[in-house]
Amino acid sequence: MTDNKLINVILCALIAGIIAALGTFFFIDNKYDAVSKVSIADSDIELPLAKELKTEEIINSLIESNDWELTSTELMDAIKIEQDDNTYLLHTSFNNKEDSVQIANEYTEHLVTYFNGYEISVDELSHLSSVSNQSILPKVLYISAGVLIGVLIGILMNVMRNPNNKKTSGKRPESIAKYPVLGTIKVY
Repeated sequence: MTDNKLINVILCALIAGIIAALGTFFFIDNKYDAVSKVSIADSDIELPLAKELKTEEIINSLIESNDWELTSTELMDAIKIEQDDNTYLLHTSFNNKEDSVQIANEYTEHLVTYFNGYEISVDELSHLSSVSNQSILPKVLYISAGVLIGVLIGILMNVMRNPNNKKTSGKRPESIAKYPVLGTIKVY
């Protein structure tokens, strides 16, 4: 590849990468994940499943008790519960760190009062310092895809500019002129 063609590919990759970076910066919101941990004491009572901790009734009562301007479907989509024996991890993902922490902690406290027949203990409430940004990996993947598409566009532009490779046509170089030609392709 000549220097001009290489510069063309690099420029296309940079331009596509910058466009992808701007697109991810303006159009993809940050998602912050806050985690609270709840344990239910082992007893003769059957432990609730994770889906039993995330019902429409619990979500609606939580929204009503806190006067949030969220719909129940938005809150249902934002909350994910993982169960490990008698321990439940309550994940909440929102665009704002403070909202994510507040909702995770309020949801945890609400579960303790809602399931008063169980011996529920709050092992860990979420803090602002423990909130993780879940949108970094998708942004990096989009930017990488943009750069890759830019490289492919640059290569395609080079191929379209010079469809007939002039290096293979014409006289044979002196370094291989001493070898016999095995065959030729006739042009009609």
